Amino acid sequence: MSAAQFPAGMAFNNSFLGYVHAMAHQLGGQYNLPHGVCNAMHDLARAVGIPARLSELGVKREDIPMMAVNAMKDGSGATNPRKLTQAEIEAIYEAAF
Repeated sequence: MSAAQFPAGMAFNNSFLGYVHAMAHQLGGQYNLPHGVCNAMHDLARAVGIPARLSELGVKREDIPMMAVNAMKDGSGATNPRKLTQAEIEAIYEAAF
């Protein structure tokens, strides 16, 4: 796994990940949640049987504004094709709540 992890990390570093990853970083950092789970919310999560709502993962609604601010500062969001506002990021978190 470690041999596969290194080139995967190099690929991610060069692929301009966008707000999906910026938002997932906040969930992982604040709640110690697995990065893959944070990226795979909604349909994919339900399909493989992992919790599909942020509330099911222990995320607190009152943390959404702070996570949105931090997601806007995350380097992964800098290459998103469309710049989002804090309100838009909060709405995405809220939809996953």
